[in-house]
Parts: sequence; C-alpha cells; structure tokens
Amino acid sequence: MSTLEDGGFLDYKQEGHSLEEALLHIEMLVGHYLRKSHEDRSEPKEELETANPSAQQPEGDCTSPGESAHILPFAWNKDQDNHLQTDECFHGCRAFFDVSVIDKVSTAINYSDASNKYWNMGCIDDQLWSWWPSAYFGLKCLGVKPKQSLESESLEEPEFEVEIQFNWLCSRREEPDDLVYLEDDVNDMREMAEMQIKHEDDGSPAPKDLDTDIVSGHTATISMPEKDALKCKIVLDIHWNIICIAAMSSGADYPELLEEPIAWVYDKGW
Repeated sequence: MSTLEDGGFLDYKQEGHSLEEALLHIEMLVGHYLRKSHEDRSEPKEELETANPSAQQPEGDCTSPGESAHILPFAWNKDQDNHLQTDECFHGCRAFFDVSVIDKVSTAINYSDASNKYWNMGCIDDQLWSWWPSAYFGLKCLGVKPKQSLESESLEEPEFEVEIQFNWLCSRREEPDDLVYLEDDVNDMREMAEMQIKHEDDGSPAPKDLDTDIVSGHTATISMPEKDALKCKIVLDIHWNIICIAAMSSGADYPELLEEPIAWVYDKGW
C-alpha cells in the first residue's frame, strides 16, 4: 500500500502526467511478463540450469512432478536483446518495492541469463502449467526463514526455507473495448475492488470454468542457501504483484494490447 501513500509511486496527488507515466510503466511491465510467458510455452524448452544439489524441491498437489516452469519468464533474459527489453520495463517494479531497495532488486535478478537460475523455477502440475500465462492463479511468498535441521546447521552455507502459497486469482474476463464507468451509482472500479474482496473472503476459489480440484492455500517449502532464497523471494514477489494486476485488469487475455518496451518497438522497425 505504500505505493499509494504520499510520495509513493502511485501517489494520486502527483501531477497528472507523472501518474500517467507511472501507470504506463506498470502496464508495460505486466504486458512484457505476459507476452514472454506465452513465448516460454510456444518455444522448445531450453536446457535448464542444474539445480543446487542441496535445494529441496517442493511436494504436494500443485507442485507435483510435471512441467518445469520459470516464475519470471525464461524469455525475459534469455539473450541480450530480451534483457534490454526487460531492463526497459523494470522501472515498473517501483510500484512493488521501496525506492531504497529497487537498485538491489535489479542487481540481484535483472541481468542476462538470470531468469534461467534454479531459484526462478518450480515444478508445476501439467494442467496448471497450461494455465500459467493466463493469470488464473499465482504463487505468493509467505516468507523466508533459516532451516531448522542438524543437516543444515552442519553445512558451510546454512540453508534457508522459502514458503510458497498457491492461490487462485479473481480473474476478470472483460472485453478490451468495454466502457468503464466511474460516476454516480455505477462505479466499475469500486465494483472491481468489491469483487476482489469477496473472492478472498470466499477462500479464493478456482474459476468456475476450470475443471480442477486444487484449492487455494496449499503451501510448499523449498530450501536453498540464504542468498538464493532471498532472490527466490524477490522473483516470487514480482510475479505475485504482476499476475494479480493481470487478473484484475483482464490484461491477461489481451497482452498484445498492452504497451511494449521501446527497445522492442525499435527491433520491429516502428
């Protein structure tokens, strides 16, 4: 919520053009995430980085053996051109992180090939993987803490646990040309907020059109060295914020209509 407070990235009292620019940065970041997630699924899989041998993989319903999925798209940083596109979009992350730490976040995860690290991966159920770019669900980091075990304490680099929670999202499936009303008794923004609150109060159920028995709230824990656990938390935080915006805004259905990074536009010759 700090992003909405005085001096925040989306402070409503700032100049109109500044607020518009901030919203554009977020739109660009969300669109970039969605397009690259679809690109991940449409291209042959690249060889994944070998996981840290000490990293314990999660077990359970939504993380059972299936497809290896990148939390932030592999295509974000798979080569220099894609890295430049991502770097252009990264300013939008200021909506999710305090300005005092955003440079540290960028240094930690925003470099060539960063998206192909084991701390940016999970093993997702085959059916869920097919819905991965569509903002039907998200993975939320509940926290990072030292692993309490004799084995971990004996290691030169003690392990930390990253706790991840699965949640179905409140996905609005609206047409991009639908009018949005903000006045009088009809306020679509207020209705969207109320719909989100009701979804959470109801336990974040799965969308009615999906045939699945997986429920929200399932958690999994993975273990890795502290420096990698903190990076894993960062990518999960970015993913969670982006995917929630994509779901609530209906942007997940129309990523091609969202703003593209300038570097990408230049590549297209526009």
